[in-house]
Amino acid sequence: MTFRHRQWFRQPSEKENEKMYDLESEASRLASGRMTRMQFMRRGIAAGASLSLLAEIVAACGGGGGDAGGADAVKTSTAGAPVRGQPPTAPTGKITFADSQIPRATTWDPATSIGGFDARVFSMVFEPLIDIDPDGKLMPLLAESYKRLDARTLRIHLRDGIKFHHGSTLTAHDVKATIDRLGEPGSTLALASLMAPLHVRVRDDRTADIVCDQPFGVLERALVAVRIMSAEDLANEKLLKNRANGTGPFRLVRRTPQATHLEANTDYWVPGKPYIKEVEYRTISDQGARLDALRTGAIDAITEAAPAQINQFAKSSKFWIPPQRNYAPGQYVYILTQKGAMKDVRVRRAIAHAVDREAIAKSILRGVSPIGFSALPTNDPFYREQSPRFDYDPEKAKALLAESGQPSPNFKMATSSVFEFAPEADQAVAKYLEDVGINVNLDRVDVGAYAAGVYTKYDISLNALVEFTPKDPDSLFGFYRSPLDKVVFNHHDPKMSNLATRQRFVAGEAREVAVDKASGYIWNQQPLLYLADAYGPEIVSTRVSNYTPTPSFGLIGVKDAWVATA
Repeated sequence: MTFRHRQWFRQPSEKENEKMYDLESEASRLASGRMTRMQFMRRGIAAGASLSLLAEIVAACGGGGGDAGGADAVKTSTAGAPVRGQPPTAPTGKITFADSQIPRATTWDPATSIGGFDARVFSMVFEPLIDIDPDGKLMPLLAESYKRLDARTLRIHLRDGIKFHHGSTLTAHDVKATIDRLGEPGSTLALASLMAPLHVRVRDDRTADIVCDQPFGVLERALVAVRIMSAEDLANEKLLKNRANGTGPFRLVRRTPQATHLEANTDYWVPGKPYIKEVEYRTISDQGARLDALRTGAIDAITEAAPAQINQFAKSSKFWIPPQRNYAPGQYVYILTQKGAMKDVRVRRAIAHAVDREAIAKSILRGVSPIGFSALPTNDPFYREQSPRFDYDPEKAKALLAESGQPSPNFKMATSSVFEFAPEADQAVAKYLEDVGINVNLDRVDVGAYAAGVYTKYDISLNALVEFTPKDPDSLFGFYRSPLDKVVFNHHDPKMSNLATRQRFVAGEAREVAVDKASGYIWNQQPLLYLADAYGPEIVSTRVSNYTPTPSFGLIGVKDAWVATA
């Protein structure tokens, strides 16, 4: 096959034809394996070729050397987690996870951080009252039972005899100490945004009523993210600096900047679990080193795998990639900081029309992540396509910019490798914007600085929003409510904030209507460039048996897993 035989892709435009000579040579190198797909895409973008044309060439050439899978959609497992052998009768063996992120929490207080690394470690040490299974169904955990007494009150009855790692018995007073501080109006704790004004009434040592100031339909799912702490620890927060005192299946051994080491809680309240004796959670920031460690067996799993990584491991019988339904719904988005020209909704809508999201999803995200037409991810139960769709339409984008009186605005865009695909996606988005007259200054930012929040100083920056209220959009709507809206967008839209707030306090069909109104209005305002669904699964060695993620932010499935010996 040679590049000049063009019948296998659409007829290029006149502008694209100007680039054909260079692309012919590059495509030949791609097809022969002398150039990787990523190298081809980057050179094509730099040369000015359209992303859709590049994606078609990549697909026709089979993906290029060293980049298995091409641009076609990859397939992940639809079966359950692999199981080998029988679970051990006592904790044995070790599982090692690796992440590109670093721990950001400065204390062992799970209410203070929603960073991915911290949330995963916290989930193995601390536990919530209510949990969620892989299908998204709620179930009691520390609570033996729970029921609604009325629209404002949820009664919790605790299991008997559960102990914290440092020996004290879990009581309703610990529940009160944990939840009251999240329900206080004006609380600055990271998880407080999931709660509404509420308080806990202790009825006896094992029974408590969570009482909301007004009907709060999201309460049960919000509680999945709230990990219960000891009232003793919360009364003396100095203890939290080095003490991780939960009820969970694993205890803290030590933490360094490079790794967190946990061991089995042999007094765990679930008989026979955990099956694993040791869990190590490492930071390996270099992508190549992380993948090499997985291939060689130095680690057992990586978290938040990138599309290219999924392609590389999808066909191997030695690894398992859980399907998207096993993860909390989320979105890859570009945050549009609303200052200067970005305050004008016509400019934000122009950006939406300017970027070919389908081409990026196909070529750069490798067909893994569906694109949606809503402020909600496509796998959220409340997702419904909104109108208008803001499809790719460069001429419409130019017309909106002209209508705004700002046909050539200048924007500063942060780019980093905070996600593996980010540099490539950032270049593509920047080129699409430049094609409609928007001037983009790309500024390379260190990953650590990016994660610490430097991106908020830029007009445009890539990020991910993930549901902390599993299979419910309320936590996503938190970004559009006051006060987070000012932090994220540098802007407050009272109507947007009110709609995002109102859906929290109704239930049933009325909630569906309220969610749809909120997501429709937000989508119409385009405060973000909604790139595609976020899907960053674990890639797990089949040496690990019976590990299944759930649609919550954590690694709670580790307590059910063991290391196969045969």
